[in-house]
Amino acid sequence: MAPGRLKQPGTGSNGIGSTGGISSTYAIPIWQQGISMDAIQGSAYMRNVPDVAMVAENVWVLFNNGATGAYGGTSCASPLWAGFMALVNQEAAAHAQPPVGFINPAVYALGKGATYGSTFHDITAGNNTDAANPTRFLRCRRL
Repeated sequence: MAPGRLKQPGTGSNGIGSTGGISSTYAIPIWQQGISMDAIQGSAYMRNVPDVAMVAENVWVLFNNGATGAYGGTSCASPLWAGFMALVNQEAAAHAQPPVGFINPAVYALGKGATYGSTFHDITAGNNTDAANPTRFLRCRRL
């Protein structure tokens, strides 16, 4: 999405929280299986979303030959993740390694591994609910 079309902060349904929850349509994918969802009140049977998150509020953007502004929302977080993954792939290429590709299974493998405690840091304060899941996903895990 072009930077000039990013969502302004606070223009979502209520302008707070990062949402997330349990899909009512999709079964849990194989990479989410075998991870305890108790701490975040997730599902062992249906898809838990999102897989990853990123800062998405008050991101200062430079676009259109010098225009600037603070933006937020998924329209900010998604390109930031894409840029981050481009840097990961660039570093991999510099070391004669293949691109990382679809990272979801690798991220969840870290969650299943012995290094979970040193790789992830639970976020236990804040708002990460939505209308479909008003009391769930009050905790997130951050790398």
